[in-house]
Amino acid sequence: MRYVFIGDATYALMLYLLYATDEMLQNTTFFVGNNCGACNLEKKIIMSPICPFTNKELIKYRIKCLKYRKQLKEAEIFAQDHVFFAPALIDNLPYNVIEDCPNFFSIREERKEITFKPTFSALWYNFKVGRIYQRYAGHNPWCRKRIISSTKDEELFIEKSLPYERISLVELWHNAPDSKRNLISKAFSLPPLNSIKKDIVIFSQPLQEDAHLQDEEIRNIFLPFVEKFGSDNILVKLHPRDRYDYKKAFPGISTLVTKAPQQLLDIMGIRFKTAITVCSSAVSSLNEDCDIIWLGAEIDERIVKAYGNIKNPRQ
Repeated sequence: MRYVFIGDATYALMLYLLYATDEMLQNTTFFVGNNCGACNLEKKIIMSPICPFTNKELIKYRIKCLKYRKQLKEAEIFAQDHVFFAPALIDNLPYNVIEDCPNFFSIREERKEITFKPTFSALWYNFKVGRIYQRYAGHNPWCRKRIISSTKDEELFIEKSLPYERISLVELWHNAPDSKRNLISKAFSLPPLNSIKKDIVIFSQPLQEDAHLQDEEIRNIFLPFVEKFGSDNILVKLHPRDRYDYKKAFPGISTLVTKAPQQLLDIMGIRFKTAITVCSSAVSSLNEDCDIIWLGAEIDERIVKAYGNIKNPRQ
């Protein structure tokens, strides 16, 4: 393992694939969870969930990850350090943290580095979960660099005198050779671009799983907009964990089944006139002239409980 990616968000995976050189991509081992497990990647290791989340299972998981320790020590690591399997793999190894979404670190600005006292209980706790557990977003002494794409995060790290590297996803895509573009398209199973040509897009969310909404409740949320715009004019950009059947609920509607994040579609030049969502952050990457219909988590208290009071990024 010369290079290692540890993460489970398709955005972070896209960022790494754009950031990495050809030599890095040819020599990268990907440790991913179920969200990225379906992506087409070579040298992919799918990390199973910790279930149940008990001391016994945590210890078993930690011991299981120790078999990769020697190889990880010799690799350059790029990671989402807050995903459940990252602390067990990284522990106290040097690594670079990758943003989970634009402004990821600014959102977690309130986090402080956790102090450590070398007591038996503290040492045992660190062994059980890994030393960067609850020290995520680079708030630990082992994070070498923070890879970011936003001005807001850059200002934060300048203020805190923390090492970072700011990149432009648009520039990386436009400067990428065809071989890298094809690799990224294959990784996310992107369909032909002409099949994505719709004026209206719905950004779905896993409202069944996260907020426990019933099928009819989800249908009622979007029905007024389907009736207004017409199902033939609408594309549903499915969230990777959304299992709701939009085609059954709205005959004639199109769905985009891909793991690709909206940011990738945007830098590829795919534009929409209107976007509809409950509270998906995907709208933050849309073209400025796109009309955003932001319903808000407040339409149902169960959604607020699942996601919080997320604000429209355009306001």
